[in-house]
Amino acid sequence: MQDYLSTFIEQAPSPQLEGLRYFIRAMGTVERFLGLVPVEARGASQHCIFLSDETTFFSDYQFIKVLFLGIETHLVIHDFLAFTSASLVFKDPCISAIFTYSIHLLRNASRRYFGVRNLARKSFLNQNFLSR
Repeated sequence: MQDYLSTFIEQAPSPQLEGLRYFIRAMGTVERFLGLVPVEARGASQHCIFLSDETTFFSDYQFIKVLFLGIETHLVIHDFLAFTSASLVFKDPCISAIFTYSIHLLRNASRRYFGVRNLARKSFLNQNFLSR
């Protein structure tokens, strides 16, 4: 395994492992704007392609969108509003807390499901290879 990884990083694979060569390139404007798959991945190319992750004026790094990071404050506000609404409806803080916790569990399950699906789509991996 160490030889395999070292040849991949050093860009010096043996002739049997010629497919381990990789390229690092920036995404084209049309690819970035339309969210297209890189041209090399659509063809019969057997090389790995790494695309640089760049910020623009309108968007942040793409891995933040893939992993659903940066929305923790929104989730806390959602929990607070769910508890307040439930307490207005049920008039019992214990039932409101149970209701808010069930919403929290449902939201975490949906984030996990859609996060794995989104990561599989953006990284070109099968969902079966990603742990849940």
